Amino acid sequence: MVTISATPQTGYSFLQWNGGGLTNPFESTTTIKITEDANISAEFVIQYYSLSVGAEFGGDAKGSGSFRHGSVVSISATAAQGYQFEYWEIDGESYSIYPFTTIDIKSDLNISAVFSIKPLSSNLEVTSLIALDWYDSSWFGVFFQSDNGWVYHLEFGWIFPIINQSENLWFWSQKLGWIWAGEETYSEQYLWSEAFQNWISWENNDLDSIRYFDFLNDQWVDWER
Repeated sequence: MVTISATPQTGYSFLQWNGGGLTNPFESTTTIKITEDANISAEFVIQYYSLSVGAEFGGDAKGSGSFRHGSVVSISATAAQGYQFEYWEIDGESYSIYPFTTIDIKSDLNISAVFSIKPLSSNLEVTSLIALDWYDSSWFGVFFQSDNGWVYHLEFGWIFPIINQSENLWFWSQKLGWIWAGEETYSEQYLWSEAFQNWISWENNDLDSIRYFDFLNDQWVDWER
């Protein structure tokens, strides 16, 4: 009995031996009984690997699939409204800071797109730091920026802003739900209410409370901060 072995090159895997007299043709190392001249060949196949592309929150990531060893695969990350792309991550390590990039396939991989909330402080037009974590916007007023995205606004109390453009934003308040504020209309003290599906006008003559005029129902509404 003669022992024979087959070693695949990188990116390939052993499939089987072709020929007669083999003890086990599906083992890369096996034996063969020699009783006459024999031609034995090893058969290899290229390996395919799984690429899993995803994101926990804040956006969408694409590019998952099964690919041949050595493939160069394009992956993409798109931030949801109010979020921004930070980087790609593989096994806890940063891979790339570009939302559209490529990755070499040499093994099974799990890659995640990491997004973060767009901070109001760095995305509103003409905003200046006036104290630790306190900012003054040229049109949206004074607010405190927390690390988790929540903002304490001097007029509206705690709000959760979603901003895509520096001159307008959506924010959520426990009292009135989602509110849209734009630079031009805000200066006239007008806000758009998603719940009312109408404009509301706000006034803050009393520092302890603000009230809003609901044009749809023709009444004043108290905003409790």
